[in-house]
Amino acid sequence: MKGISVIICCYNSSSRLPETLRHLAAQVIPDSVSCEVILVNNASTDNTVEVAQAEWEKYSPSNIDFRIIYESRPGTSFARQKGIIEARYAYYLFCDDDNWLNPNYLSTGFSILENDKEIGGLGGMGIPEFGGPKPDWFDKYAMYYAVGPQAPASGDISRRRGWVYGAGCFVRKEAVENMDHYQFITTDRKGTSLSSGGDIELCYYILLHGYKIWYDERLTFTHYIEGRRLSLDYIKRMLLAHAQEAYQLDGLEYKSRANQDFNLYNKKFQRMWIFRFLFDAVKLKKAYYEEFPIKFLFKLYITRLNAILKLNSRFDQSFQ
Repeated sequence: MKGISVIICCYNSSSRLPETLRHLAAQVIPDSVSCEVILVNNASTDNTVEVAQAEWEKYSPSNIDFRIIYESRPGTSFARQKGIIEARYAYYLFCDDDNWLNPNYLSTGFSILENDKEIGGLGGMGIPEFGGPKPDWFDKYAMYYAVGPQAPASGDISRRRGWVYGAGCFVRKEAVENMDHYQFITTDRKGTSLSSGGDIELCYYILLHGYKIWYDERLTFTHYIEGRRLSLDYIKRMLLAHAQEAYQLDGLEYKSRANQDFNLYNKKFQRMWIFRFLFDAVKLKKAYYEEFPIKFLFKLYITRLNAILKLNSRFDQSFQ
């Protein structure tokens, strides 16, 4: 059906949900556009469900349905998958529990997707709201917090970057219709783990099914960043998690650029990784040497190498 299913994946989200739900309830949506909010409780151990129900009852907008579902397997990728299965409408919006959407976010995204049937994934721009003092180094690592522009200008980024971050990401239902049978390589966020790459994998899945990834700077939202996340120790954890999971997914990018075919991956592309890895090691030193000691960079280097060595077996598992 024509409309938008907003999917919020939650793990112990009780402190972050109130503002997120308030902004969702305030969306300006045309009467012709149906909308629902699906909150996926992903193995939470706090009172996420009770807080969500109480907050939504404060607003109870007549044009937006609200329901809570459960996913016992920990990991944002599994929660997204569950939300996709349960969603009723033609377009999905993945809204993180700390994303405060501007009032026209849903209507603007709906219009963009309606006007171009080839767009499978659509992302916007996160604007940071800090729960503590902004660190001097923040802008350098802003990408890891899903904030800032995702391209120099609005448009098709399928071949330039190939993905948008999961925060505030629209997805066309037709582009992921068979995803309930797909075995994810990544779990993405999992409990207190900072494993990542689920948004990248989702976008590569969309690319491999013949759709475009699009960025539009008119889609803006506030991304609230808790004070506990504004530390170099937190950045270290994110970098290591990214190296373990998301780094492997670039192999899918080579594949999608050459041919929209799951069977294309071969030894030729695998050999390219040797040169890519050596080049990346140099970039790694230049990018992070100011904040992190050589010992940590060596650990990050080894983690990435280990991820590459596991590439073949994990691809085989996911695409069999």
